[in-house]
Amino acid sequence: MAIDWGKKYIWLAYIQTDIDVVLPVGYLLNSGSVLYEIASLCVEKRVSTIVVWIPQRSSLGDPEDRGTRWVCDQIEKFVAKLQLCVSEDINFAYVDEHYSSVEAVEKIVGQKIIPPLSPLGKKGWKTVAEDTLSAMVILERRRRESA
Repeated sequence: MAIDWGKKYIWLAYIQTDIDVVLPVGYLLNSGSVLYEIASLCVEKRVSTIVVWIPQRSSLGDPEDRGTRWVCDQIEKFVAKLQLCVSEDINFAYVDEHYSSVEAVEKIVGQKIIPPLSPLGKKGWKTVAEDTLSAMVILERRRRESA
């Protein structure tokens, strides 16, 4: 399962193992119950590995940037809590999310996009489709890296 963490929403995708296809789950509101909702999905989808996007500190600008550190810290805290809610048999891995949204948009529109342009969003804001596909891109990257 792939997790694309956001302050408001958690975007998810998983691999349907019997047909070896990455599918979207959609998003969950990042609320007090989200850890338990993800744990339940892990049981339902028979998840063995959770892949979490994390920005490379250099991909968000200056490595000392407080915003970058905050995002990384929040993701690491989220993962630590999630590990307590899921089976001990589930492995965790991190994948660089660098340009996953751009790759997602390219899949939607069928052409290369030059960041930060987004033909789907308004004023630079990402759409639901972009974020959902970003989670799928993250899982596909992990699968390619593991092959």
